[in-house]
Amino acid sequence: MRHFAAAAFSLFVVAGAQAAEPTTPHEAIAPLKPLVGRWEGQGWMSTPAAGRQTFISQEIVSERVGGAALLVEGLHKSSTPPNAVVHDAMGVIVWSPRDKAYRFRTNLSTGMYGDHPMTVEPGRFTWGMTVGNGGKVEYVTEFTADTWRETGRYSPDGKVWTPIFEMTLKKK
Repeated sequence: MRHFAAAAFSLFVVAGAQAAEPTTPHEAIAPLKPLVGRWEGQGWMSTPAAGRQTFISQEIVSERVGGAALLVEGLHKSSTPPNAVVHDAMGVIVWSPRDKAYRFRTNLSTGMYGDHPMTVEPGRFTWGMTVGNGGKVEYVTEFTADTWRETGRYSPDGKVWTPIFEMTLKKK
């Protein structure tokens, strides 16, 4: 009887966990809807080619395809004259019911692009990629209705991490 009760409890836990999983793209995008709007702030990024650069940032997030996806447009300009563009990016956040997974599809002004796995929790999302040398890059965004804080880090081996990006924005 004890084994039956344990098995029944296990089925209940698994069924409960499955019920919490989004069933439609609209349901999956709902926790990210506070991001919709115009955001402004500042931050810094570090690249091997340019070193550390501070920037003034603008992010615009809008709903697309009837609210089943979010378009994220980021423009970051140097914080010192002549305020040249240091990072120009666009991404689309989607949920795949078939794969039961979030994806962040990104495009940069440099021509680089990617389709990256993404996790979503209340007030937070994380995404990352493997880079050409086998290293890893990870970005974490924490947000409320009026604050967006994003950090990025790089690891050559998945063990030792170096900060490469930080940005704090306010909703306008």
